[in-house]
Amino acid sequence: MIGNLDEERISNDRRLQKLLVDPFWGYLWPGSYALHKHVQQHGDSTIKGRNVLDFASGCGLSAITASRLGPVEVLANDIDDFAIAAVEVNSALNGVEPGRIGLTAENLCANGTVVKELFKDPSLPLTILCGDVFYDTDFAAVVMEWLAKQDGAEIYVGDPGRHALPRSGELEEVAEYDLPPLLRDTNNGMTSVKCFRYRSV
Repeated sequence: MIGNLDEERISNDRRLQKLLVDPFWGYLWPGSYALHKHVQQHGDSTIKGRNVLDFASGCGLSAITASRLGPVEVLANDIDDFAIAAVEVNSALNGVEPGRIGLTAENLCANGTVVKELFKDPSLPLTILCGDVFYDTDFAAVVMEWLAKQDGAEIYVGDPGRHALPRSGELEEVAEYDLPPLLRDTNNGMTSVKCFRYRSV
């Protein structure tokens, strides 16, 4: 796909530079793996009959897993257009029916979006999945402020214990999962990852 691109165009196109340098959406991150495992095991209570948002979706694993567990509607969100394209491609490769996962590149945090209003039936119960979002302390504060506005939502966070993970009481650990060998090798030897449930304090 990349081999035939004009080198001069690449050097002057920030979007193409972003595509070629360590794209975050090209990897499976440990937090997404934790959410994938957790909803697989608890789909009846976390996904079935609910609206589901995969926030900061990346490659789309959480959305793809959720789409198979009986949700009413699934929406994958990422502000990176390439990530949105990756979710679409990965969904097709994994046999997800076209259109089963909705896609949006809206900056939900910056816009103060109330997530339930994104869905066709906002009265349905809502689950929000947040994988690997606490990589920066400033962004972590923005995310936590936004999550606090999502009244009534079931919110799950997947994180391996990064420095920016909030420790002020809102995140309750609900599970820990061993990482498979490939994820250990690509994440500096991390051996496990945790799933947390958000709660207001």
